[in-house]
Amino acid sequence: MPVGLLRTPNKDYRWKVPCCRSLPEEIEILLMVRLIAAADHGDTEACGAGSRLRQNGQKGRDRRKPRCSAKPQPFAEKGMVYIKRFRRSILLAGKLKIIHAPTRGINTNKQLLLRGACMQLKPFLLDAWLDQYEHDIEFNLAASTGPTWTVNDILALADEETRHRFLNHNLVYSRPAGADSLREAIAQMQRVPVEAVQIVTGASEALVALMWLAAEPGANVILPLPGFTTFSALPESLGLETRFYRVRRENGFRIDPDEIKRLADSKTKLILVNSPHNPTGTTIGDGEMEALHNFTAERGIQLVSDEVYHPIYHGRQTKSAARLPHATVIADLSKAFSIAGVRTGWMIEHDARRRQQYWTARAYFSISNTTTGEILSEIAIRKRDVVLGRTQEASTRNLQLLERFMADHGDVLGWIRPQGGMTAFPWLVSGENDRPFCQAATGRGILLAPGDCFDTPSHFRLGFAAAGDKFPRALDRFGAFLKSWSAKMVPA
Repeated sequence: MPVGLLRTPNKDYRWKVPCCRSLPEEIEILLMVRLIAAADHGDTEACGAGSRLRQNGQKGRDRRKPRCSAKPQPFAEKGMVYIKRFRRSILLAGKLKIIHAPTRGINTNKQLLLRGACMQLKPFLLDAWLDQYEHDIEFNLAASTGPTWTVNDILALADEETRHRFLNHNLVYSRPAGADSLREAIAQMQRVPVEAVQIVTGASEALVALMWLAAEPGANVILPLPGFTTFSALPESLGLETRFYRVRRENGFRIDPDEIKRLADSKTKLILVNSPHNPTGTTIGDGEMEALHNFTAERGIQLVSDEVYHPIYHGRQTKSAARLPHATVIADLSKAFSIAGVRTGWMIEHDARRRQQYWTARAYFSISNTTTGEILSEIAIRKRDVVLGRTQEASTRNLQLLERFMADHGDVLGWIRPQGGMTAFPWLVSGENDRPFCQAATGRGILLAPGDCFDTPSHFRLGFAAAGDKFPRALDRFGAFLKSWSAKMVPA
C-alpha cells in the first residue's frame, strides 16, 4: 500500500494511503512536504485526510473500498499541501500540480520521490543587490570577475577558419553533453578523458543537478559558511539538511578538513569544497584535498570541488581535483576566464552512472548551451594562456594596491589577504553590521557586496580584478569615503 510521509520541524508522520480502484497496480509514494509553519501538529490528522488515512497500525492489506471521492480537509496553516488520489493521478492541491502515475511496469520496491512539493527558494540577496546597483555604478568593487571581454576580443584570438565557423554556424540546438570540440578542449585543459566532461549552463546548473540528485529522505549535505548563496539555497529548498563548516577569520579563513569530517555521517550525500573560495579567497592544499577525497571515497560520499576561480592564485598554487578518481569538479568561464556572458560551465565526472544522471537532468533543465556561446567558449579555452593571463595580471597588480590600501586604513578595516581568486572579505573593526556601510558607499559611486549576502553581516566582499585599470581611482574614492564614514562614527 502506498506510504505518505509528512515531515514537520519536530517529527515525521507516516500514513498508508488506500489505492483507487482505477489504478491497476499499487505504487509507493513518498511525499516530501517542507512546512512553512513551524508548529508541530501532534498527529497524522495534520495531513488533512482524516482518520481514513491513518492505516499504518493495521496488518495486512486493507480491502475496504477507498473513498476517493471524499474531499480532504485542507491544512489549518497557510502554505501546507494536501494530497488526493484520483484515477491515475496525484494532485498536489496546494500547488495545482498534477503528477501522473505510471499505469504499468511499476516496481513496488522502489519509491517515487515527489521533490519540492512545497519548494521555497530563499531570497537571493546578493543578486538582488547587484542588480539594483551594478548597471550604473561608477566603481564596481562588488564584482567577483576579472577584466571584461567583447565578442570581437575573443574572435580576434581565433584563426580565420574558426571565425568563419562562428559567423556561419546554424543557430540550432547543441548536444545535451555539449559540443564535441568544446568538450575536447576542456578535456585537454583538465587532463581527463573527453567522456568525463559534461557541459552545463554555468556552474549554477551543475549545482542544481547535484543537489537535485542528492535530495533523498533524511539526507544531508556539507557546505562552507560563508559561501555562495546557491550552495545552501538549493538543498534547503529540496528538503535536504544543510550542515556547515566554518571558514573563520579567527582561523585565517582556513578550510579545516577535520571539521568537515566531523560533520559527516551515514546520511551525508555530498561534501562541497570551493577553492579558491568565494568570498574569502582562501584555498585548500593539495594534500588536504587528497585526504578529504580518500575520506569521502571510503564512505561513498560525493566530493564536489567548485573551481570557478581556479587557476588564479596569489600564493601557493594548487592542482585541480579533476586528477582525483572519485571527485566531481564543477567549473565555468564566468570567474577566472571572466566571460560570464557565454554562460558555459562544465562538470568533470569519472563515474559513468553519475554522468548519465547529469545528462538526463541537463536534458530536462536546459537541453543544451547556445551554439554561439560554445564556439566562443572553445576559443577562450584553447587560448587560455592569454585569457587567464589577463585575469591573473590584473588581479595580482590590483591586489598589491589593495594590500597598501588596507595597511593605510587598518583603524577602520580588517582583512586577511586572499590566497586565490579575485575577491577579499574585509570587515569593519567596529564589528557593526556592514549593510548601512555598503549602502552609504553607493552614494559615493562605490559598490561593495554586503556580508549578509553570505550570512556574515559584519563583513563585505570586495572584488579587485573587475575594475581593471580603474582600480587605483576606485581605491582613491573608497579611501575618501572611509574618512567621511569614520568621522560620522566618532562620538560628539
